[in-house]
Amino acid sequence: MKKLIASQPAVQGVSFPRPALPPTDISDAELVKAAADIDTSVSLQLHPSLPRPLPPNDRAPVPAPVPDPAPAPALLGRSEEEDLPRQSFLPPRPASESAELLLPESWRSSLTKEQQQWIGRTLFTRNSFGRSTLTTDLVTWWNPPQPRPIYNQPPASPDPFFACQLFLWMPVRIWAYKLACPQSGCRGTLCKAGLYKTIRRVLDIDRWYLMATEYLECGRCKKKVAGRSRDLVSQLDARHRCQFPAILTYK
Repeated sequence: MKKLIASQPAVQGVSFPRPALPPTDISDAELVKAAADIDTSVSLQLHPSLPRPLPPNDRAPVPAPVPDPAPAPALLGRSEEEDLPRQSFLPPRPASESAELLLPESWRSSLTKEQQQWIGRTLFTRNSFGRSTLTTDLVTWWNPPQPRPIYNQPPASPDPFFACQLFLWMPVRIWAYKLACPQSGCRGTLCKAGLYKTIRRVLDIDRWYLMATEYLECGRCKKKVAGRSRDLVSQLDARHRCQFPAILTYK
């Protein structure tokens, strides 16, 4: 090994020239300027998303164009106005109406204020023409509203404590009976002719109650008869005749 290494020729080393270093003598002004340039470049690299200020000409908003007003529609001719449907102006209905106003005037004179209210509210309605009509779901006995079991203050009126029942006797309206005219020698049939104007106050064994009936008119002789007449009650069958609760007298 020593012989081999020693026998090889020696190679002369090659030296390259080193770059000249810049002079180290730098003034203070140059250092301050270099530091300012570094800060500016760093700030631009850290905040690339910040909006750049626009030039003064780009800041002024451009107003949107105002559309021209639409031309006014031409007036319709007389022939076109006549073809259009005209709106009918009807007087407005009252918001609320007292129940006693639905009763016939003759009934109101025979009833107290409390009786007028509950009978009018229960038995009568307004039709499409604004007229007061009797309800169609008719029965014979109608009960008044009962007083409350407990009052926190004195009631305004004692009438609810003394209200009585209403007996409605209308064989033609309720059961669609065909009754013969009670006039002797007349064979006509009685038909509905409204409500009998008088409401009777009937004394029972332990109470009072009201009785209302219908008016019936003969289609032949035009005689009018009250529905509670004894001649008409006797024409009913036993099942309906026994529902009439009283024997009426004038005194």
